[in-house]
Amino acid sequence: MFEKVLHCFMGSGSTGQAAINLIGNFIGLELDNKLRKLIVQSYFGRELSVYLIQVF
Repeated sequence: MFEKVLHCFMGSGSTGQAAINLIGNFIGLELDNKLRKLIVQSYFGRELSVYLIQVF
């Protein structure tokens, strides 16, 4: 069984949602600010560690 899921290019974050629901651990990367905001909003209400890093 997997311990963590790593997903580069998260898009809307659906893979992250599934990983959290199934195994509870997920690391996702997204460069697009609009998509990052969407992802954080969709994950709001869960006990998560969310780190947003601005890349120039």
